Amino acid sequence: MPSEGPSAAVHTFASGPSSTWSQYQGDAAHDGSSPYVGPATSQKSWTATLASGVSGLAASDGTLVVDTPSNGTLMALSLSTGHYTGMFYAGGTGGLRLVSNYPVYDGSAAEYAHYVYSCGIVTCSVYGSNIAQWSTGGGWESTGFGISSDWLLSEANSQVFVTASGSNALYALSYGSGAIQWTDPFHYDLSTLPAVGAGLVVVGFSNSPLVAGVQASGGAGAWNFTADGAVGSPAIAYSAGDFYFGSTLGTLYAVNSTGVKLWSWNDHTLPVTTTPAVAFGDVFLGDSAGTLWAMNATSGASVWNFSAGAGITTSPVVSANHLVYFATTTGLVEAVNATTGALVWSASVGSAGVDGLVLADGQLIVENASNALTSFQSYPITFVESGLATGANWSVTLNGSTEYSKTASITFSRPPGTYPYTVDSVAGYSSDPVSGTENVSSSGVTQYVNFTRAYPVTFVASGLSPGTNWTVTAGSPPVAKTNTTTVRSHGGLVFLEPQGPLTFAITAPSGYGVAKVTGPASANATQTTASVATVPLNLVVTFGPLEILYFNESALPQFRAYSGAVWSVALTPSLSHGGPPSQSAHTNGTSITFLVPHGATYHYYILTPGSEYKAAPSFGTVGIPEHYLGKIVKFTLLVKSIVFHETGLTSHQSWTVTLTSGTSPAITFPLSGTSTAGGLIKFKLPVGTYNYTITATDAQTPSPSPGSFSVLTAPSPAQTITISFS
Repeated sequence: MPSEGPSAAVHTFASGPSSTWSQYQGDAAHDGSSPYVGPATSQKSWTATLASGVSGLAASDGTLVVDTPSNGTLMALSLSTGHYTGMFYAGGTGGLRLVSNYPVYDGSAAEYAHYVYSCGIVTCSVYGSNIAQWSTGGGWESTGFGISSDWLLSEANSQVFVTASGSNALYALSYGSGAIQWTDPFHYDLSTLPAVGAGLVVVGFSNSPLVAGVQASGGAGAWNFTADGAVGSPAIAYSAGDFYFGSTLGTLYAVNSTGVKLWSWNDHTLPVTTTPAVAFGDVFLGDSAGTLWAMNATSGASVWNFSAGAGITTSPVVSANHLVYFATTTGLVEAVNATTGALVWSASVGSAGVDGLVLADGQLIVENASNALTSFQSYPITFVESGLATGANWSVTLNGSTEYSKTASITFSRPPGTYPYTVDSVAGYSSDPVSGTENVSSSGVTQYVNFTRAYPVTFVASGLSPGTNWTVTAGSPPVAKTNTTTVRSHGGLVFLEPQGPLTFAITAPSGYGVAKVTGPASANATQTTASVATVPLNLVVTFGPLEILYFNESALPQFRAYSGAVWSVALTPSLSHGGPPSQSAHTNGTSITFLVPHGATYHYYILTPGSEYKAAPSFGTVGIPEHYLGKIVKFTLLVKSIVFHETGLTSHQSWTVTLTSGTSPAITFPLSGTSTAGGLIKFKLPVGTYNYTITATDAQTPSPSPGSFSVLTAPSPAQTITISFS
């Protein structure tokens, strides 16, 4: 039954969220399973050597917490670099020393760290501290436990569960204040970290084969289970409603949340000295003889075993990308495939044995017996799909390695670098993107893939000789496919495309052009687009040999534009859908030519050098049935009559009008006309603005002179300008 515990003090903090690797074997379940991708290679990112021995690690939110009890410090390092960032010092004066082998660190917004230390035998404390206050020791303190040996802590659901190796009491503290919620005394010495799951706290004992489960909410006893020997591993593991632990006689047990044995396993007589890891439906356990075992979590049946060649010193940890990590007495760190047991990579961290592993934020942190920390790091490259039916199988190939999934995500783990990828095709679907590259530098990357129901679009060639290659590029992003016609078949290129508009490009073989693209009326096919419905779409591409189509100005000077004038021709397909592509060209010479496919029909339009010209013909339709088909174009200059009329001039005197300049490039300036008194001077001028001067043979003065006028439209009725002499 719960009983009152020692006094609690003082400062209060809000509870933080669960961490990436907040305590031994990940969290209070101690199952060694990480939700994060682990390193898929032996790439080391940093190493750090500490001045004193390390007894435990925890990590969250970019910070690695290191417990170094021999000098009474709890240290913070940058998870990404291994550089020192902070320290709490509790050792030295009055016999204070940190004695927690397994610190608990929750990196919430306030960044809490839970840790414990002992000051002598009588007055012992549990502390909760804001990491920003380590230098001042700010936080809460719960005192008077009377524990002087190594502390054992777990934290879950706003509670901190405290005991110590050799103690016979289990305490529950408030996460935010350190207040003692309940105390549960036992008749035997506790030896495991409290394991939390299914509303229970489960512990084992060093001098009894009992395993006890108590209610986390109040400490009431729930059940006892008797093993064949004491449970000596650092912790009991909890996963999916069941608890897993090993005995000093080498038996591994699975017990459900009511304390009923599900199965036991013993393929050796070696004591179980590490905590089993549970992930992906299997249980993983290493032994001192150097074998890593995998058993089915439901039945206990053997799945595989791997020989490491030296005693395994660490509890295994398992990453989200199905890798099991462990280390040996010879300082070797190894990663094996969780499904097959095949070795993935192996690396040495020194000749000393390895004491512990942390798997957080894509990093594997290794603690060895020589006080050295080594980080192995790969970053996750995650592909997240949408649009597929639930349970549909899909795959991604990254730099030659393919991963499959029936869930919404596929994750690779890679060191920094650039990696090409391809989203492999899924029957009946198209994907966006289809391929690309991912750049990994200092963090993971996520690529979203949208799958859309796709329907076959088939392009069939017509008009090509056997053995001729032709290409269609279609889709988004564009994919090019090439086919070769045969004697019996004109070939077909099939694309899977989503419903809606499709853009494509057809590459004709040398000497050929596309005369037309035809398909069902609903497809509205052009030479570059079509509409894809929810049924297969067949498009016929008609090729024709290229012909020369020319347009020449008339050889007669009066039917040609002025020298240097630019004129142009525009061709558009006569078919409303599927005709050849439009073309246009311009020149200041006398001829324009086009290469057009045999069998095509075009509308053509002649664009004159300016509004002062009229083209004949100005438009029309031309088919391409034979070589060297051409059109003769005649340009007519459109002019308006400009009439100068004089008044006041002395009889028999002559007068002259000189056009000195103007905007029409069709006129050469100056341009003059002369008449006698009473006579008219006439010009035929195209549209433009003109400047003039008036002179006479006597001394009479003309007005206006100089002057200007504009021709706004041509042809049109004559325009009269009156000049007065005085």
